[in-house]
Amino acid sequence: MLRSLVGSEMCIRDSLYSAIPCVHSAAADGPISLGYQLKFVDTTKHPLAVCNDGTPAAYYLHTSARSRDWVLHQQGGWWCWDDYSCAVRWAHFQNHTTEKRTLMSTGQLAALTAKYDTFNGEKNTGIMAHNSTGNPMSAASKVFVVYCSSDSHAGNRSAGYVEGAGDSKWHFRGKEIVKAVLGELNANHGLGTASSVVLTGGSAGGMATLNNADYVGEMLKEMAPGVNFVAMPDSGFFVDVMPGQMCSSPESYECKSAAGAGVPNPGSNGWSRGDGHSWLGTGQTMAQQMQSMLVYTRGLPDEGCSRALGEFGAWRCFLGQYGGRFVESKTLWLQNQIDEWQGFWNGFFNYSQDPRAYGYAGWFRAESRRELGRAAGSTSDLFVFSPNCYHHGLSYDSRFWEVRVDGWSSGSMLEAILSGDDTMPQVVIDDCHGLPCSPGSIASEINQDCLPVKPPRLATPH
Repeated sequence: MLRSLVGSEMCIRDSLYSAIPCVHSAAADGPISLGYQLKFVDTTKHPLAVCNDGTPAAYYLHTSARSRDWVLHQQGGWWCWDDYSCAVRWAHFQNHTTEKRTLMSTGQLAALTAKYDTFNGEKNTGIMAHNSTGNPMSAASKVFVVYCSSDSHAGNRSAGYVEGAGDSKWHFRGKEIVKAVLGELNANHGLGTASSVVLTGGSAGGMATLNNADYVGEMLKEMAPGVNFVAMPDSGFFVDVMPGQMCSSPESYECKSAAGAGVPNPGSNGWSRGDGHSWLGTGQTMAQQMQSMLVYTRGLPDEGCSRALGEFGAWRCFLGQYGGRFVESKTLWLQNQIDEWQGFWNGFFNYSQDPRAYGYAGWFRAESRRELGRAAGSTSDLFVFSPNCYHHGLSYDSRFWEVRVDGWSSGSMLEAILSGDDTMPQVVIDDCHGLPCSPGSIASEINQDCLPVKPPRLATPH
């Protein structure tokens, strides 16, 4: 369980994979208080746009008369990649005592929304809010696509037996959901008159933005000719590395999912061989998960990348370090160099106390910086904003405009791209010294994860 202090309020999240800001009810940061409507996709017109359990896909919609700009946000929340991990996921998200969201079904979504005023468990005071302070899309119409397909919004199969993918009780229709939502927005809500559209999403939704940028861009060319389209993946640049240490909390939902069926009970150090690098699970690395998810969900990552890397390399297209250079749409990557999600998964979350974890975090930071720079160097239409904060997400709250590097924020870079400002830098990657360290950020309680910590020392032997 993760606890973090936001303002004067303690937030409790059951999962590091939540990728959501903490819930503090005093602010107007839920769909009801922000004036959104919950919509369910019409499955008589879009029969394949269903969640894992066959319930209709859904989205929250706020239309604005003040602007012809649109934001399309794809919700995050990890994924599953085989029968076992999906069964663990289903059991976990059926418990609405601890989880205020439902990531495989919309059966309880209306009730949960009414009770908690959340975007399927999330509060959002960043790009999805209407406050003009630092948010260039404050006046835009906004859409929050509910994540209920567990496939990074890119799956392409129905339940039952599928040749080459085997049998499954679940539907994985993320790609059809995105297509159906855009279809309804165009038919019923004026998307065809859009002047600018920003496709975004965080965590698994950030990966989805990589998967779907050109897919959505092509649809918009027909729906809204001449539209100014920008993709903005947030915290979805997952790096293909060997973890430093795995699952020190083996009873957590994430570790149970990754362990696989039939794995014996772990020891006190998790499912570790002893040196922290290997364990008995089936979902240890990003590579393992992506390879399995591609096959099991019949995933459809970026078409250009899949074509270039071929059948046996297409799994890499889910990962920004490989797939980013193939996206043709104008793209702004938002990515913390020591991302909190990957800190947990790769075992450097306790970098402030453990010298070994601190060393791994420094190495991971160097890998992230190198891969982000390499991706941006492949095309002039790929921009990067990368502070060195230990957090997962830059567009969910005031970090969108408060976290700064060389005078730039996520919000100001997006505004410059949309306006065609050719004086802005293509790459803004903080090279400050320390972990973490983005001293240009506005000082506030929410940005404590940008402030440096002292390197831990090795224990003195007695």
